[in-house]
Formats: sequence, C-alpha cells, structure tokens
Amino acid sequence: IAGIDTSSISVFIVADAEPRTGDVFRGWFAIGEHRFDISWQTDLQNISVFNAGNYTWGNPNALPSSGFPAKIISVKKEKGVRLEQYINTVLDYSTTTPSLNAPFSNDIFQIGRTTGIWSGYYKGNIFEIIVFSGYLSDSSSAAVYGYLRNKYAPPVDLGPDQNASYGFCSATLHAGTRFKSFQWFKDGYLLADTTESITVSQNGNYKVMVSDVFG
Repeated sequence: IAGIDTSSISVFIVADAEPRTGDVFRGWFAIGEHRFDISWQTDLQNISVFNAGNYTWGNPNALPSSGFPAKIISVKKEKGVRLEQYINTVLDYSTTTPSLNAPFSNDIFQIGRTTGIWSGYYKGNIFEIIVFSGYLSDSSSAAVYGYLRNKYAPPVDLGPDQNASYGFCSATLHAGTRFKSFQWFKDGYLLADTTESITVSQNGNYKVMVSDVFG
C-alpha cells in the first residue's frame, strides 16, 4: 500500500489460536522486519506491536497461551498522536509514546509470521485482515466491526412468527449452532433452557439472548 509508512494506519484481524508451543511471538501481520508488525505474545499472553523498530505490548493475560476462539484484533495508529490496541471492540491498551506513532519504512507485507529479533510463525486460523491507510474514527471502526460480526457471526434469527387459528401444536425454535451460549425467555420471563433449541407447547412471545464467537 503506497504511502502507508508515512500515514496513519488501522488494521483489523479476525483470528483464533492454537495452544502455545515453541515460538513466543506468533505473527498475525507484518510489514518488513519490525517496521510495523502485530503479534500474539504468548508468554505475556497479550498483543505486541512493533513500529519503526520500537516495541510495545498490551495488558498481560488478555489472550491466554492455552489458545482462544475467534477474536477481532485491531490496532490503530494515529500518526504523531497515539497507538491503540483493541480486542473484540474493547480498548486493551493505548499509548502516546512518539516512537510508537512515528512513520516507518515500507516493505514487504507478511501474514502469519514475524521476522527479526523476535520472530515466529502463527499457529491458528487467520480468517481475514483489513488494512486502512488512515486512523479510523469510532464510527468508521464500528462499521468495520459490524461487517466482520455479520460475516463471521450473523445475528440470531428465529424465523417468522408462527400463528395457529385453532389451538397450538408444539414447535421447535432454533437459535443456530454458531453461538457459544443461549438464554431463553417467554413473555419477558427467564426460562431454564440454555440450549441451542427449545420445543414449546404454549403460545407466547419467545426470545433468546446469545453470545457469539466474539463474546
């Protein structure tokens, strides 16, 4: 991407991870050798970022070394102002250290590894990486998060209303297998059901609250 080395930059990564074995640094995305790279640092269990050879890391224990399900990892650098790291849209770390928001030298883009003093190959799935040559505002970032959520974890859909003119036969409601947890409600009251589907035999307004792969 021409000019990305001297501009602001925003990177969005969708990835999961296998348990740590071997390399401490597992690279998601890199430009050259520590010019600009984003990695999972497995010993501190966090996000690490190099910018122009300078290194910083996010909060320890944010990304467990035992591996983790799919997450949206994002790093936004506003040139000359700040660098921010996010996990599933939540701010994990921010710094205004000048060396971490300065320009760097452009180079070859790499996916799934870092090179240099601390190098390593990624072990896990990298589903998508989006790179912008600019610092995305909160509203623009929300649009990217919405796109990624709808693509990898579409919202729940119980289907159209079911109406019966004469009595009510039992019906099974499915929330979808792509979610991690389920909590069902009838007419606003909490039910004991916590499974992907329920069979109902009474009329009412049924809803489900789910947690997707991004939490």
